[in-house]
Amino acid sequence: MIALLRSLCFHAAFFVVTVFMAFVALPALAGPPSWSRKLGWVWSRAVLWLNRWLVGLDYRLEGDLPSGPIIIASKHQSAFETFLFPALCADSTFVIKKELLRVPLVGWYLARAGQIAVDRSAGGKAVRHMLSLAKARTDQGLRLVIFPEGTRVAPGESAPLRPGISALYSYVGLPVVPVTLDSGTYWPRNSLVRKPGTITVRFGTAIQPGLKRHAFEAALAEALSEGATENTDSSAVSKGA
Repeated sequence: MIALLRSLCFHAAFFVVTVFMAFVALPALAGPPSWSRKLGWVWSRAVLWLNRWLVGLDYRLEGDLPSGPIIIASKHQSAFETFLFPALCADSTFVIKKELLRVPLVGWYLARAGQIAVDRSAGGKAVRHMLSLAKARTDQGLRLVIFPEGTRVAPGESAPLRPGISALYSYVGLPVVPVTLDSGTYWPRNSLVRKPGTITVRFGTAIQPGLKRHAFEAALAEALSEGATENTDSSAVSKGA
């Protein structure tokens, strides 16, 4: 019951903060994309702060996230990841599904920030569009965030890698940093209740460019396996928003 009440408080606060910031920051839509990305950084850190203080859910990072343009290929178990990466670095852009641009207010900022929206029903045309935008964004010095399994996957489960990640790896020619986490244990998909605890986020060893497709996919799949999510307390660094 307590967890439910704390979760309800979080959802209420999340709604108020999101709507307030969206209206107050409307002038940012007239500015360069970096303004909207900076707003996303502030908003994401505010959401993670609310999550920590209202729900009791924090996170910690293991390993290092390299500087400069890279491709971040992360497991996706909950909405937590969509707040984590903008909070860690404002110079990031996501590969997202096109439907998110239709979300009132939020969609405006996503579009202005230069997020790469993909129409998954468009087939090869969508992949070519994604590659073109991804190259343009990384040439600007941005980091690219993608969920290579294409959807949220419950803890302990896996899904096949979508072809887009291999295409990005070959076309953009940047290191790919695999990221594993256990957010779904505390922030379950399609559940109102958030559980207190500490989410562990682990940055793996970067996969350098130049591998053949099958070798790259095998390396990434192994890095994203559940075995890579084991906690190592001695090397963990707590990170509050």
